[in-house]
Amino acid sequence: MDHIALFVAYLFNKKYAAKTISTYLSAISFLHKVNAFVDPTETFLVHKLVAGAYRISPCIDMRIPLTVPVLNNLVTAIPLLFPNSYEQVMLKALVLFLFNSLARVGEAVAINATVGNHVLQLDNVEFSGNEQMPTVSVSFRHFEHNVGGSPHTVSFSHGPTRESAVQTSSFYLKAGTGFPGALFCFRDRSTVTRSYFDVSLKKLLVFCHLDTSRYKDHSFRMPFAGIFAHIPRPLL
Repeated sequence: MDHIALFVAYLFNKKYAAKTISTYLSAISFLHKVNAFVDPTETFLVHKLVAGAYRISPCIDMRIPLTVPVLNNLVTAIPLLFPNSYEQVMLKALVLFLFNSLARVGEAVAINATVGNHVLQLDNVEFSGNEQMPTVSVSFRHFEHNVGGSPHTVSFSHGPTRESAVQTSSFYLKAGTGFPGALFCFRDRSTVTRSYFDVSLKKLLVFCHLDTSRYKDHSFRMPFAGIFAHIPRPLL
């Protein structure tokens, strides 16, 4: 019998998600193709087994978007949980920036303190507009699927939250040292890390009695219908 088919059956029996099974098969397929071997995953039996895995155990995304009321609560909780004034300003700017720019967390914070080359830099952000309608423009240069390397610009203004995304960004930059480098960093200019962000977000969620298993970093940039569900819009 087909070894790959047996492998799929084994994974399914071990309660692996259908999406995970597909990921494993993609890796096997890639290795065979780059070595000019026959792809063992492209058989009728394997395709049917994978399709059956998806049918029997459909993948349900349990993550939910951060709505405006939830984000308002998180921002309000920051001064109560983080006594350092600079940290308060930085975290407010970070969460509102992620929400309004739809940036991935990995684009704003680094994997670790020593690897920050591909995160947003200070010179990627520009303020424009007027006093009545100030705007922040963000130039993304390193992002997923950007094969050509061309920058992509996203602009935002006050935003739907109680606190202005533009104003918090301005306060944060004024509180910083002004030296070039990563956009989000600590007072000593070390880059804000993913682990720090994850721990801080979980701390805020727990304080606000929210489910940490459902609110994840991706919740900041989930589909517009969820993110802007509480913004009143005129009927067309």
